[in-house]
Amino acid sequence: MSNQITIVEVEKDTQIQKSYKTYLDSLGEFTAPEFMVTAETIEPVSDTLRAIKLSMKEIEERRKEITNPLDEAKKAAMLQQNKLIAPMQQIEKQLKMKVGDYLNEKQRLQEEEDRRLREAEIAKKEAAKAEIMEQAEMNESDLALEDAIKIDEEIEELKEAPITKVATGHRGTFSGVYQKTVKKWRLVDIKLVPAEFLILDEKQVGALVRAGRKEIPGIRIWDEKITVSK
Repeated sequence: MSNQITIVEVEKDTQIQKSYKTYLDSLGEFTAPEFMVTAETIEPVSDTLRAIKLSMKEIEERRKEITNPLDEAKKAAMLQQNKLIAPMQQIEKQLKMKVGDYLNEKQRLQEEEDRRLREAEIAKKEAAKAEIMEQAEMNESDLALEDAIKIDEEIEELKEAPITKVATGHRGTFSGVYQKTVKKWRLVDIKLVPAEFLILDEKQVGALVRAGRKEIPGIRIWDEKITVSK
Protein backbone atom coordinates (compact mmCIF):
# COMPACT_ATOMS: atom_id res chain seq x y z
CA MET A 1 0.00 0.00 0.00
CA SER A 2 1.33 3.40 -0.96
CA ASN A 3 1.65 6.01 1.76
CA GLN A 4 1.48 8.84 -0.78
CA ILE A 5 -0.88 11.63 0.32
CA THR A 6 -2.63 13.71 -2.31
CA ILE A 7 -3.85 17.17 -1.37
CA VAL A 8 -7.16 17.80 -3.17
CA GLU A 9 -8.32 21.39 -3.67
CA VAL A 10 -12.04 20.80 -4.01
CA GLU A 11 -12.87 24.32 -5.10
CA LYS A 12 -10.56 23.95 -8.13
CA ASP A 13 -12.05 20.60 -9.19
CA THR A 14 -13.45 21.04 -12.73
CA GLN A 15 -16.39 18.68 -12.19
CA ILE A 16 -17.45 20.52 -9.03
CA GLN A 17 -17.01 23.87 -10.77
CA LYS A 18 -19.30 22.69 -13.57
CA SER A 19 -22.02 21.64 -11.12
CA TYR A 20 -21.61 24.88 -9.20
CA LYS A 21 -21.97 26.94 -12.40
CA THR A 22 -25.16 25.04 -13.22
CA TYR A 23 -26.46 25.98 -9.78
CA LEU A 24 -25.56 29.67 -10.23
CA ASP A 25 -27.04 29.83 -13.71
CA SER A 26 -30.31 28.37 -12.44
CA LEU A 27 -30.84 31.08 -9.85
CA GLY A 28 -31.51 33.99 -12.15
CA GLU A 29 -33.72 36.59 -10.50
CA PHE A 30 -34.88 34.27 -7.72
CA THR A 31 -32.31 35.45 -5.18
CA ALA A 32 -33.56 39.04 -5.14
CA PRO A 33 -35.06 39.97 -1.75
CA GLU A 34 -38.25 41.29 -3.40
CA PHE A 35 -38.87 38.09 -5.37
CA MET A 36 -42.23 36.38 -4.63
CA VAL A 37 -43.50 33.01 -5.78
CA THR A 38 -46.64 33.45 -7.89
CA ALA A 39 -48.71 31.41 -10.32
CA GLU A 40 -46.45 32.68 -13.10
CA THR A 41 -43.15 31.86 -11.35
CA ILE A 42 -43.99 28.58 -9.58
CA GLU A 43 -42.86 26.44 -12.53
CA PRO A 44 -39.46 28.14 -13.05
CA VAL A 45 -38.90 28.10 -9.28
CA SER A 46 -39.63 24.36 -9.27
CA ASP A 47 -37.14 23.92 -12.10
CA THR A 48 -34.58 25.92 -10.11
CA LEU A 49 -35.10 23.78 -7.02
CA ARG A 50 -34.58 20.66 -9.11
CA ALA A 51 -31.40 22.15 -10.59
CA ILE A 52 -30.10 23.04 -7.13
CA LYS A 53 -30.83 19.54 -5.86
CA LEU A 54 -29.10 17.98 -8.86
CA SER A 55 -26.07 20.26 -8.46
CA MET A 56 -25.75 19.42 -4.77
CA LYS A 57 -26.00 15.72 -5.56
CA GLU A 58 -23.32 15.95 -8.26
CA ILE A 59 -21.01 17.86 -5.90
CA GLU A 60 -21.59 15.27 -3.16
CA GLU A 61 -20.92 12.39 -5.56
CA ARG A 62 -17.69 14.04 -6.67
CA ARG A 63 -16.72 14.52 -3.03
CA LYS A 64 -17.32 10.81 -2.43
CA GLU A 65 -15.06 9.95 -5.36
CA ILE A 66 -12.32 11.86 -3.54
CA THR A 67 -13.00 10.85 0.07
CA ASN A 68 -14.15 7.22 -0.27
CA PRO A 69 -10.68 5.95 -1.27
CA LEU A 70 -9.22 7.91 1.64
CA ASP A 71 -11.77 6.37 4.01
CA GLU A 72 -10.96 2.89 2.71
CA ALA A 73 -7.25 3.53 3.08
CA LYS A 74 -7.76 4.73 6.65
CA LYS A 75 -9.89 1.68 7.43
CA ALA A 76 -7.22 -0.65 6.05
CA ALA A 77 -4.48 1.15 8.00
CA MET A 78 -6.52 0.93 11.23
CA LEU A 79 -7.05 -2.80 10.70
CA GLN A 80 -3.32 -3.29 10.21
CA GLN A 81 -2.58 -1.23 13.31
CA ASN A 82 -5.06 -3.17 15.43
CA LYS A 83 -3.60 -6.46 14.21
CA LEU A 84 -0.10 -5.35 15.20
CA ILE A 85 -0.89 -3.84 18.59
CA ALA A 86 -3.45 -6.41 19.80
CA PRO A 87 -0.79 -8.82 21.20
CA MET A 88 1.09 -5.85 22.69
CA GLN A 89 -2.05 -4.67 24.45
CA GLN A 90 -2.65 -8.15 25.86
CA ILE A 91 0.91 -8.39 27.20
CA GLU A 92 0.67 -4.83 28.56
CA LYS A 93 -2.56 -5.71 30.36
CA GLN A 94 -1.05 -8.86 31.90
CA LEU A 95 2.13 -7.08 33.01
CA LYS A 96 0.19 -4.17 34.52
CA MET A 97 -1.93 -6.64 36.50
CA LYS A 98 1.22 -8.31 37.82
CA VAL A 99 2.81 -4.97 38.68
CA GLY A 100 -0.42 -4.03 40.47
CA ASP A 101 -0.34 -7.29 42.43
CA TYR A 102 3.27 -6.63 43.41
CA LEU A 103 2.63 -3.05 44.50
CA ASN A 104 -0.52 -4.03 46.39
CA GLU A 105 1.38 -6.74 48.23
CA LYS A 106 4.17 -4.29 48.98
CA GLN A 107 1.61 -1.90 50.42
CA ARG A 108 0.03 -4.68 52.46
CA LEU A 109 3.40 -5.68 53.93
CA GLN A 110 4.24 -2.04 54.68
CA GLU A 111 0.91 -1.54 56.44
CA GLU A 112 1.44 -4.76 58.38
CA GLU A 113 4.90 -3.62 59.47
CA ASP A 114 3.56 -0.19 60.42
CA ARG A 115 0.80 -1.82 62.44
CA ARG A 116 3.32 -4.09 64.20
CA LEU A 117 5.60 -1.17 65.06
CA ARG A 118 2.66 0.87 66.32
CA GLU A 119 1.39 -1.96 68.51
CA ALA A 120 4.90 -2.43 69.90
CA GLU A 121 5.12 1.30 70.68
CA ILE A 122 1.70 1.21 72.35
CA ALA A 123 2.74 -1.80 74.44
CA LYS A 124 5.94 0.00 75.45
CA LYS A 125 4.02 3.10 76.52
CA GLU A 126 1.43 1.05 78.39
CA ALA A 127 4.25 -0.70 80.30
CA ALA A 128 5.77 2.69 81.13
CA LYS A 129 2.38 3.94 82.28
CA ALA A 130 1.87 0.89 84.49
CA GLU A 131 5.26 1.47 86.08
CA ILE A 132 4.51 5.17 86.68
CA MET A 133 1.10 4.33 88.18
CA GLU A 134 2.72 1.85 90.53
CA GLN A 135 5.25 4.48 91.66
CA ALA A 136 2.47 7.06 91.98
CA GLU A 137 0.53 4.77 94.31
CA MET A 138 3.62 4.03 96.37
CA ASN A 139 4.78 7.65 96.62
CA GLU A 140 1.40 9.37 96.30
CA SER A 141 2.94 11.60 93.60
CA ASP A 142 0.75 14.01 91.61
CA LEU A 143 3.54 14.54 89.08
CA ALA A 144 3.62 10.83 88.33
CA LEU A 145 -0.15 10.89 87.74
CA GLU A 146 0.30 13.77 85.28
CA ASP A 147 2.96 11.75 83.44
CA ALA A 148 0.58 8.79 83.26
CA ILE A 149 -2.18 10.99 81.80
CA LYS A 150 0.25 12.32 79.19
CA ILE A 151 1.20 8.78 78.21
CA ASP A 152 -2.51 7.93 77.93
CA GLU A 153 -2.93 10.76 75.43
CA GLU A 154 0.06 9.55 73.41
CA ILE A 155 -1.39 6.04 73.32
CA GLU A 156 -4.72 7.35 72.02
CA GLU A 157 -2.96 9.36 69.31
CA LEU A 158 -1.11 6.23 68.20
CA LYS A 159 -4.34 4.23 68.09
CA GLU A 160 -6.12 6.86 66.00
CA ALA A 161 -3.24 7.49 63.58
CA PRO A 162 -3.86 6.14 60.04
CA ILE A 163 -1.85 3.24 58.71
CA THR A 164 1.05 4.37 56.52
CA LYS A 165 0.42 4.02 52.78
CA VAL A 166 3.22 3.03 50.40
CA ALA A 167 4.06 5.89 48.03
CA THR A 168 3.33 4.17 44.70
CA GLY A 169 1.70 7.11 42.97
CA HIS A 170 4.78 9.06 41.94
CA ARG A 171 6.18 9.18 38.44
CA GLY A 172 9.57 7.61 38.14
CA THR A 173 8.84 4.84 40.62
CA PHE A 174 10.37 1.64 39.27
CA SER A 175 11.62 3.39 36.10
CA GLY A 176 8.23 4.77 35.11
CA VAL A 177 5.92 2.03 36.40
CA TYR A 178 3.66 3.33 39.12
CA GLN A 179 0.14 3.21 40.49
CA LYS A 180 -2.37 6.03 40.69
CA THR A 181 -5.94 6.30 41.90
CA VAL A 182 -8.58 6.89 39.22
CA LYS A 183 -12.33 7.46 39.49
CA LYS A 184 -14.49 4.65 38.10
CA TRP A 185 -18.21 3.99 37.90
CA ARG A 186 -20.82 1.46 36.83
CA LEU A 187 -24.58 1.55 36.45
CA VAL A 188 -26.51 0.11 39.39
CA ASP A 189 -30.12 1.21 38.83
CA ILE A 190 -31.12 3.18 35.71
CA LYS A 191 -34.35 4.32 37.39
CA LEU A 192 -32.36 6.30 39.97
CA VAL A 193 -30.17 8.15 37.43
CA PRO A 194 -31.09 11.89 37.15
CA ALA A 195 -32.71 12.91 33.86
CA GLU A 196 -29.80 15.23 33.02
CA PHE A 197 -27.58 12.17 32.50
CA LEU A 198 -30.00 10.35 30.19
CA ILE A 199 -29.66 10.87 26.42
CA LEU A 200 -32.73 10.55 24.19
CA ASP A 201 -32.29 8.14 21.28
CA GLU A 202 -33.46 10.59 18.60
CA LYS A 203 -32.77 8.11 15.81
CA GLN A 204 -35.08 5.50 17.33
CA VAL A 205 -37.78 8.09 18.10
CA GLY A 206 -37.66 9.37 14.52
CA ALA A 207 -37.94 5.85 13.12
CA LEU A 208 -40.96 5.11 15.30
CA VAL A 209 -42.70 8.36 14.35
CA ARG A 210 -42.08 7.82 10.65
CA ALA A 211 -43.41 4.28 11.04
CA GLY A 212 -46.71 5.70 12.29
CA ARG A 213 -46.41 5.75 16.07
CA LYS A 214 -49.05 8.16 17.36
CA GLU A 215 -48.06 8.50 21.01
CA ILE A 216 -44.81 8.35 22.98
CA PRO A 217 -44.92 9.46 26.64
CA GLY A 218 -43.18 12.82 27.07
CA ILE A 219 -42.96 13.51 23.32
CA ARG A 220 -45.34 15.56 21.12
CA ILE A 221 -45.94 14.14 17.66
CA TRP A 222 -47.53 16.21 14.87
CA ASP A 223 -47.78 16.48 11.08
CA GLU A 224 -46.02 19.32 9.33
CA LYS A 225 -45.90 20.19 5.65
CA ILE A 226 -42.48 20.83 4.12
CA THR A 227 -41.45 21.86 0.61
CA VAL A 228 -39.55 19.22 -1.35
CA SER A 229 -38.15 19.11 -4.87
CA LYS A 230 -38.05 15.99 -7.02
